[in-house]
Amino acid sequence: MALNQNPETKELDKLKADTINAFSLSKITFLIFFIVALVAKYIFRINIYREVFFLILGWLAYCYLAQYIFLKGRMSLKKIKMAEFINCITCLLFTTGIFYYMGGILWIGPIFFTFIILYASLLSFPREAFIIVLITFICYSSVIFLQYLGLIPYKEFFKLTPYLYKDSQYVIITILVGGFIFFIFFLTGKNFSQRLKQKNTELAQAKKGLEEWNIKLEEKVRLRTLELIKLNEDLKQDMTKRKKAEERLKKTMNATIETMSKMIEAKDPYTSGHQHRVCQLAVPLARELGLSEDKIEGIRIASLIHDIGKIGLPAEILSNPTKLTEIEFNLIKNHSQIGHDIFKSIDFSYPIARIVLQHHEKMNGSGYPRGLEGDKILLEAKIICVADVVEAMSSHRPYRPALGIDKALEEISQKKGTLYDLEVVDACLKLFKEKGFKFK
Repeated sequence: MALNQNPETKELDKLKADTINAFSLSKITFLIFFIVALVAKYIFRINIYREVFFLILGWLAYCYLAQYIFLKGRMSLKKIKMAEFINCITCLLFTTGIFYYMGGILWIGPIFFTFIILYASLLSFPREAFIIVLITFICYSSVIFLQYLGLIPYKEFFKLTPYLYKDSQYVIITILVGGFIFFIFFLTGKNFSQRLKQKNTELAQAKKGLEEWNIKLEEKVRLRTLELIKLNEDLKQDMTKRKKAEERLKKTMNATIETMSKMIEAKDPYTSGHQHRVCQLAVPLARELGLSEDKIEGIRIASLIHDIGKIGLPAEILSNPTKLTEIEFNLIKNHSQIGHDIFKSIDFSYPIARIVLQHHEKMNGSGYPRGLEGDKILLEAKIICVADVVEAMSSHRPYRPALGIDKALEEISQKKGTLYDLEVVDACLKLFKEKGFKFK
């Protein structure tokens, strides 16, 4: 990872890349200069000495060779810094030669030399930078002084400059001013370089601190993620356990309800299976009316045990084959209240006790045990009421034979809106006549 890389290796790679880029930039610059010089000499007929082209080609060859060595060779940090120093000196020597043969050592040379000094001041160590400045001054002053003494010929390019090399006072002042400017730029550049390095050091420290903080943050995120994964797994296990417990509880409740239903059938064998058949009709009725699954489950449970209150009635009354007396019928009416009292203290998550209590209530208030009417009756109780009537009329009873399903449907059709809920009756008729419902 980059964060674990040795700082010295990082600096080495950076210096190597910067040096290779510098060589590439030098090649491009001198190649453009070479093309411009060719155009100037052979198209515009400007007097440019052939030595200029040889020096440019020599510099290009030097750049290609140096770049190849950097790319292929293994360079240490010390070698790269030494190569940078040698590169500055070599560039200085080539540039001095080019400006001498261009005749611009007095005019253009100082500008370019100033850039070399600034570059050395910013990027080199103080000792190497000072040596570069000193060599720059020596090269500049030596060419001017040797031309003044006539030891090297003057290369004419600018028409206005030849006489200046013959004026000793001008030559000395030029050399001194040039040297002063060179060293001023060196000191200014070095001061700026030190401030820049200080800022870079501060930035490096801030970056290092940020990287360390980022590593710590990543570790915290990793640990927190592991905690969340473990918590999620624990929650999944808890949910699985809870689901299993709910399934066991549901099975137990269903078994208990089934047992209660069978207890009623055991006491009243003539109505055996009545509650199950009421359930068979009540559940599809609830679905036809668009009730939620939660309400449908409540209706299923309530319909299976809606007559649980009959357990408190004498068996003789339940199985009486003759018409009931008024007293016996009043006793029968109590089974709704008895069922309610049995279930009122049990939390079914559904209003089972109230449904059992109201399943004989009628829309016009003529039902029992409380004479409720209209919207005061639970919709679940209205559904079980219709299912109860249809099943009872279509089945055999001790006191009469089965009247048949057509008679039962006629009964609820004639009395819908008065005794039975209008929507529940319509849904029931649709089940039988359009969807082919039949009791099993």
